Amino acid sequence: MSAVLLRKHLTSATDDSFLYPKLTESTRSTIKISLLSSLQHETAKSVTRKIYDTISELAAAVLPDGGWQELLPFMLQCVTAQNNHNLQESALLIFARLAQYIGETLIPHLATLHGVFLNCLNNSTRGEVRIAALNATINFIQCLTNNSDREKFQDLLPLMMRTLTGALNGNQEATAQEALELLIELAGGEPRFLRKQIVEVVGSMLQIAEAGSLEEGTRHLAIEFVITFGGSKRSSSGDDEEVAAICA
Repeated sequence: MSAVLLRKHLTSATDDSFLYPKLTESTRSTIKISLLSSLQHETAKSVTRKIYDTISELAAAVLPDGGWQELLPFMLQCVTAQNNHNLQESALLIFARLAQYIGETLIPHLATLHGVFLNCLNNSTRGEVRIAALNATINFIQCLTNNSDREKFQDLLPLMMRTLTGALNGNQEATAQEALELLIELAGGEPRFLRKQIVEVVGSMLQIAEAGSLEEGTRHLAIEFVITFGGSKRSSSGDDEEVAAICA
């Protein structure tokens, strides 16, 4: 797994050890092909994680300049690989990282990504795929600077919440806690996205917080969501009043 062993040399874009720009075009092409092939065929989760980390960081360095044009079509193909849940999850996690690192590069693909996230949130039967889709969706929403672009993702919010409630109903509290942590990130970073459906969202969080059958950590995360949303500098005074009314 030479591609994984060379990770720090392929991804340290701000360091003298970043070898990629110094390689020949043929070698660069071989590395990229090897990484994508490894992602497709690797079955060990720990190794897969290193591969998609490497792909994400290398892509963040070269994709804005058109240095990996085949990557996005490959990832879209992976996300639709219904019989390979690990590959779906990996592709979604790469989308999540790219939205975090170079979100502006993904914005031209907004409509396509909306469809991808909707399909994975709505149709996947695997909790890890839905969590990865939730991660990618939240990171992408936060990278959007145009309010009209964010509005196009409003229809995904019920599905995002269903990722949480589905995990709870399936007694998968570890997965539910992951979902809560991601939603807390959204509440702190882009609370305006939640505004139109805040009654439903906060109501669900309060139900979780009051559910004595759930783990203490799960209930505390639900409370943290409400506090984070109410305390966000980007939420309006009207939002604060509405949250207070729901909590009353």
